[in-house]
Amino acid sequence: MVSAWASEARLVLGQTRTEAHSNEITAIPELLNVLKLQVCVVTIDAMGCQKNIAEPVVGKGADYLLARLPAGGEGQHGRVAREHQGSVCLRRA
Repeated sequence: MVSAWASEARLVLGQTRTEAHSNEITAIPELLNVLKLQVCVVTIDAMGCQKNIAEPVVGKGADYLLARLPAGGEGQHGRVAREHQGSVCLRRA
């Protein structure tokens, strides 16, 4: 299961199930497709360092922050986003 959530609001924005014998790399683009991302900062762990994941984020008008977090560090996404607010790691051309 892959989830998108708003860290400060503590709200799940959407979820999608991974296919059998698959992983998040195939499920993340499906979830991104249904989310309104304009003017958002999307943070994701190292699994999201794929063109087919980063390009739709930027194409929908969002900023993208790739954060390599320690195992069990999901709660750190909000902190990372706040610390890097205004910084852009990847932006559409």
